[in-house]
Amino acid sequence: MDFEQVKANHERDLAHQAERKELEREKAVVDAERLHNEEVRKPYDEMAAPLTMHEETKEKMQAEISVLQQVNRKMNN
Repeated sequence: MDFEQVKANHERDLAHQAERKELEREKAVVDAERLHNEEVRKPYDEMAAPLTMHEETKEKMQAEISVLQQVNRKMNN
């Protein structure tokens, strides 16, 4: 192996190492963004459960009101 071949191999290895480092950096950024998004979303998810329960209760009560109104109409006729 001559000097030029060694030099070319070394440059190729350096390029691969630089690419690997860039991929590792990008992965770290993506992981940090994902973690941040999870932390930001957490309070919204916690607020969503009571709101969903409220909507379900509201729908049930509206259905009961409708039934009672129908019964009341029938009784008054």
